[in-house]
Amino acid sequence: MIEPADHVRHGYTLATIDHLAKIAVRRDRWTTAGDTDERYAAIWHALAERILTAEQPPTREDLFATALSASDRHVREEMHHHGWDVRDLGLGGGSMHRFQRYWNCPNPGFDDAVVERIALGQVWAMIPAHQQDAIRALAATDDHELAAKVLGLKLVTYSSRLRKGRMLARSLWHEHETPALPPRDKRLFNRAAVDGRGRARLTQTQVAELRARRAEGALLKDLAAEVGYTPGGLCTLLVGKRRAAPDPEGA
Repeated sequence: MIEPADHVRHGYTLATIDHLAKIAVRRDRWTTAGDTDERYAAIWHALAERILTAEQPPTREDLFATALSASDRHVREEMHHHGWDVRDLGLGGGSMHRFQRYWNCPNPGFDDAVVERIALGQVWAMIPAHQQDAIRALAATDDHELAAKVLGLKLVTYSSRLRKGRMLARSLWHEHETPALPPRDKRLFNRAAVDGRGRARLTQTQVAELRARRAEGALLKDLAAEVGYTPGGLCTLLVGKRRAAPDPEGA
């Protein structure tokens, strides 16, 4: 017996899988939920896997049950991803407590999204062009040193423009309010050779040497003055609360 060109296994063909998947999409309980093409793809792959891995030929009833199960699983995963609480679907997307806690915000309404998009455009238009360039460069490169090179600026000049642009954006966004302190930008401290004030970062070897001199009795204020740090700033490095810069390669 010559098998069809699209034969898969156990007498089933690609056309059969396509037919069963389309029936399942039309008949399952999620006929109006989610993206139809995505549900079809999830069902199709589940059917193909079942046919290919089954030791005995599965019946059409078995395959239809597999199809519905795959659709259920796909829709539930998508709903979970978008914060639906399966215990009370009437609450809508974003209603899960952990979803709101992770994103640190209540379920946003349509009006909030519109207001924020308009506000962003208004705030951005009020930031000087050279500061916009610094923000754009960082967004494109995700690296402070590289962003400065792209703009053809010294790192200290780039850092100053970026900091001023961020401060202006925050003050305009939170106008008439007191904004929370911005989160620390770890990209700068982890990658760049200078800190946010343009000072050369101390390397791991330098910090180890300063730590040894401190243990021998050197005064913290004298060591700080020597390297251009405040006593408090140097102390955070010596006690390990802040990381030192990596030693240069080959050093």
